Amino acid sequence: MRPPTLLLWMLSIAALGCAASTTAPVASNTPTPVIEVTPAPRVVLWHVPGISGQQRLDDRFLANLAPAIHAAEVKFFDWPGKSHAGLNSLLNFDRARQRATDFAAELTEFSEAHPRDHIILTCHSGGAGLTAWALEQVPQTVRVRQWILIAPALSPGYDLTRALARVDHAVAYVSKFDTVLGPGTRNFGTIDRVRTDAAGRVGFARAYPNLVEIPYDQSFMKFDHPGDHIGALFPRFATQVIAPRITLNQTAADSDR
Repeated sequence: MRPPTLLLWMLSIAALGCAASTTAPVASNTPTPVIEVTPAPRVVLWHVPGISGQQRLDDRFLANLAPAIHAAEVKFFDWPGKSHAGLNSLLNFDRARQRATDFAAELTEFSEAHPRDHIILTCHSGGAGLTAWALEQVPQTVRVRQWILIAPALSPGYDLTRALARVDHAVAYVSKFDTVLGPGTRNFGTIDRVRTDAAGRVGFARAYPNLVEIPYDQSFMKFDHPGDHIGALFPRFATQVIAPRITLNQTAADSDR
């Protein structure tokens, strides 16, 4: 006996309803989460020259070192300026200290505006004094990732404790063959006005936990550094010796945090 047509029709409608209930998407009022990607910190390379001010050698040094350490920005603090370049900058101690205060203000302003950037400071000769005095004045919120001192014309007994308190890692390149920092500073004085062989020739008198001194080695000749006052600024030494040291120290700093 065939079921009534009405009954078959009702059973078909019920079956379709069940199928629809199992396949239809469930509406939700939960918003889709937004994943924010934090940009990687930039590397900013900042150079402070010696008493001669910004020279072509300094420009070449930065032009080679910056891409080797993937610096996104290069900055220059030419503290002597053309009007005071040379012995005027060395002998005018008050002006040098004032220029260090100016540099401290620049560092502080930049760090506050770009707190995630990795600041790499490089300095040559008398610029080591300007950089040290500036670091002593910046607030605790300012952090310098790397401080590279090339032939520092500070006296060996100068206390770097306060300056290094703002620095993760520091490296000083020292050469006993540097006559500028021997007879030169014995006659005219270091940037902190002491007549003695400078730290860039004989090293600093005390050790610091975050400062590594690299004495001159004859193997540096293959990187065009003959051991004199400016050899560490040459392009091959900058890219083959200084840059890898910065990269290694950055990795170490990351692992320490």
